[in-house]
Amino acid sequence: MTHEFSHRSLNLLDQEAIDEVRMRVALQQAQLAAGQGEVPVGAALYKGGALIAQAHNAPISLCDPSAHAEVLVLKAAAQVLGNYRLEDCTLYVTLEPCAMCAGAIFNARVREVIYAASDAKSGVAGSVTNLFANPQLNPHAQIRGGVLKAQSVSLLQDFFKAQRHLQRQDTHALKAFLREDAIRKPIENMPGFHALSCNSSYLVLNALPGMRLHYLHARSKSDVALKSYVCLHGVNTCSNVFDPIAPSLCEGGANVFAPDMIGYGGSDRFKKSQAYDFALAMRSLIEWMDAKDLQEIGLITHDASIVWALVLKAMQPHRIVSVLALNPCLKDKRALAPQGLYARLGDWLKKGLRIQHLQPHFADLSHALFETQLTALSNPFEQAFERHVFGAFDELFPSLEEALASVGLEMTDLLAHLSPQFLAQSVLMNSKPCSLVASESLGFDSVDVLLSRFPQSEALQDRDFLSAACFEQLGQFLSAPVRTLSA
Repeated sequence: MTHEFSHRSLNLLDQEAIDEVRMRVALQQAQLAAGQGEVPVGAALYKGGALIAQAHNAPISLCDPSAHAEVLVLKAAAQVLGNYRLEDCTLYVTLEPCAMCAGAIFNARVREVIYAASDAKSGVAGSVTNLFANPQLNPHAQIRGGVLKAQSVSLLQDFFKAQRHLQRQDTHALKAFLREDAIRKPIENMPGFHALSCNSSYLVLNALPGMRLHYLHARSKSDVALKSYVCLHGVNTCSNVFDPIAPSLCEGGANVFAPDMIGYGGSDRFKKSQAYDFALAMRSLIEWMDAKDLQEIGLITHDASIVWALVLKAMQPHRIVSVLALNPCLKDKRALAPQGLYARLGDWLKKGLRIQHLQPHFADLSHALFETQLTALSNPFEQAFERHVFGAFDELFPSLEEALASVGLEMTDLLAHLSPQFLAQSVLMNSKPCSLVASESLGFDSVDVLLSRFPQSEALQDRDFLSAACFEQLGQFLSAPVRTLSA
């Protein structure tokens, strides 16, 4: 009896030693992940005494939310063995598996899972729940925890401590970097930011040293993008108004980018209205397009940003291959008359700098707007310092002729680049009758001639021009003929 007990104890000790040796392989992978800025989780898969595959977390580097260490090691092992079923294998991982990884483990028929540290937030081997003990889930894998737990916990703690330190350094550096005549708005304060489907990034500008341009971006679901769309927001909105179009365009094979003009959305803004300049704004946008290496772009505009699109076409003719203008709105002679839209708007903006609550002020401008639209328009500018962007309206949204002149061009420079191919791929789309679109007489002969050359459409049925439904329709309209706007 004593001999039998001693033999059993020796086998247990041998197994503990084997588990530790194999878990150290997984820990080495976790250290590689930490060195790449990934959460330090590593995995190793053994069959019998042989190491079949090893991997570490890589969601950031692979841009893949499923790229956890367990999933990657199972994929690699399946390739080595030529079979997705890993029935006689043991998986070693430095952190308790999550629900996604548990599902992959079940599908792979892994015989045994051994992990190091528990995960109180998402572990499903007993910490949050225990999927491995659920009799309704089949097949089951045997599971054990605690092997080299201290080493794994230490690695995770050191990693997150270092990340917090870097974040504090970045925050301090960004605050120090911001120029004295500018203001930085936390991106988290943008309306709807937490529900965005797009990714959010910044470009530190050379055109405006000490300031950043914010943009949203989403990549094609296919290996090779068929087209790149750049979405330019309109008056009193920002990049996130285009977020509803991204999923359908990406599914259709396109890349989507939506920058915030300086002063809007998540981009830095000036403290004084007088600091804004249209030509500088155009240089900032072109610098951003250069940094993203965007070529053969289809521009999508909303209301008055059609001016930006047409000026970009004149400045970068070979880069801009099409323009879709949603509710295009241009400043013209009639609009500048005492009762014209832009004249009213100018007086209204000046008053907006002095009042406390903007939503009733927006209602005074247009009784046709819904309450949701009024909230969406007024909310980004409720803070007093942001209302100085109102005062910059004439600079950021000038007439087309004024805009071209500010960058040293004339209308003839733009007309020269409106080839039949470009016009065939472009369209003006109207979803609200009050837009100043090409179907109306604008008062400038050159603008009349220009816009009359663009195809026009009233394809959008939703009259609530700021609603997500309206922009979802726009995405569906574009995603089917993703190579051309006029199909």
